[in-house]
Amino acid sequence: MTYLASVAEQTPYSELYVQDDIRLTGRVSLNLGLRYKWEGAHTERFDRFNRGFDYTSPSPIEAQAAAAYARSPIPEVPASQFAVKGGLLFAHRGGLPRALTDIDRNNVSPRVGVAFTLTPQTVLRGGYGRFYGPTTPESETSFGFSATTPWVTTVDGGLTPVDTLSDPFPKGILPPPGYQEGLLTQVGQSISFVNPRRTQLYTTQFQFSLQRQFPGGIVAEASYSGTRGGEYSVTRSIDEIPEKWRAQAREIFVATRRNVLNDSVSNPFFGLISTGALSGRTTTRGQLTRPYPHFTAISRIGNSIGSSRYHALQLKAHRRLSHGLTFLASYTISKLIEQNFFLNPTDEQLSRRLASFDVPQRFVVSGSYQLPFGKGRPLGADVRGLPGVLISGWQMNWVYSAQAGVPLTISSGESLGRSAKLPNSQRTLSRWFDTSAFRLRETLELVGTARLPDVRSHGRNNMDFSLYKDTRLSEALRLQFRAESFNLFNRAEFGDPNTTVGSASFGVISSQINYSRQLQFGLRLLW
Repeated sequence: MTYLASVAEQTPYSELYVQDDIRLTGRVSLNLGLRYKWEGAHTERFDRFNRGFDYTSPSPIEAQAAAAYARSPIPEVPASQFAVKGGLLFAHRGGLPRALTDIDRNNVSPRVGVAFTLTPQTVLRGGYGRFYGPTTPESETSFGFSATTPWVTTVDGGLTPVDTLSDPFPKGILPPPGYQEGLLTQVGQSISFVNPRRTQLYTTQFQFSLQRQFPGGIVAEASYSGTRGGEYSVTRSIDEIPEKWRAQAREIFVATRRNVLNDSVSNPFFGLISTGALSGRTTTRGQLTRPYPHFTAISRIGNSIGSSRYHALQLKAHRRLSHGLTFLASYTISKLIEQNFFLNPTDEQLSRRLASFDVPQRFVVSGSYQLPFGKGRPLGADVRGLPGVLISGWQMNWVYSAQAGVPLTISSGESLGRSAKLPNSQRTLSRWFDTSAFRLRETLELVGTARLPDVRSHGRNNMDFSLYKDTRLSEALRLQFRAESFNLFNRAEFGDPNTTVGSASFGVISSQINYSRQLQFGLRLLW
């Protein structure tokens, strides 16, 4: 059960922008721009939000918990090292600033564009720019003013039941505490806070292109485009079981098949914490090894450490409308890599991997063609009467798109060290990739396999087509007939296969994500 009562406001942002166009010679032109802006920090009109997590301040229950722990310590944590410190702090309380985060004032955005005329038909272009995005509010708008009462089903990994369905909340429902409880706010539960030193995310974009005009009104262009993103928001857990004890417990599990971190031990917070998993007489060994054992989890939101890289070769050909025909064809080869995720909570480095929406190849052709029959056209211009009306005013339109699939993400499993990609001749909907290339991830094992670099979803191959006919009824009145087909060739686009190792449908595609062929007809009166 969750309570929430909060209202956020933000001071306006300031911005300065200047731009100028310069023609250096008859063949070179230069465009320069400079933008500077900063956002005001988020504040709360009633000063009710949390500011962040205090790493050093002692908790009001530190002395009592330390004394209780000393009576029955665990070998991993000597009594002298058992620390109960930290808790949520609130903006504009205890000498803290009113704003939730610091203001990022280093957002200078230069823009440069240049065009160089090599020949009357050939132009070389280039551009560079840096762009800053907003710092959007996250969960800072709720902590302290929302309260969740957890249902404690077990504290020893499912071996012993605690609270039953007949009385799921025997100690009552938690009300929102506000800031009155200070460092005891939501103690015994999981909490989150926003990094007060977060900065605005940015992207740096650059492009170089060669454009050439050919006979017949065709313009072709080849370009390289790149984007580098930085300071993306990443969430980091700071209350995980230390790697030393996880590794040791993993060795014991391999030898005995027993997870010692789930062992029941005396709970030093019994009588000090009134609700949640830390309110009982016992807790788990793993819980007491956490850096902040009086919380079950702590997440620091808004760490400005994520990044991305995009590179693409883009080819394009465009024919301006001439003799009733116009078309645009484009082909892109690209790669998008991201670093904004920790495979394991205790990892020091972000995982570098293909983005979930990386599409390495995409081809699109669109256009329209006015059929050369009837009035004002090369063929049948002298046909009169009803035959002339029937053959005049026809136009075809089409959009064809084809693209590769996106990378697949494996969960609950680890690679056996070989590629899971199958040859096209062996790949079926019931076996999209080699499922024998994976094994189940074991208890306490670190994650090593996530997004696959060479196995992708089905992809797309689609054609939409339409046929129009315009009939002029009078000077200001036209009747338009439309026949349209979506997915003209009735090609299926399938969803992602099941990627959960251990599932009965692992590697199986069981869904179609596009529509079968659709036909529609209509009349439209224009005036």
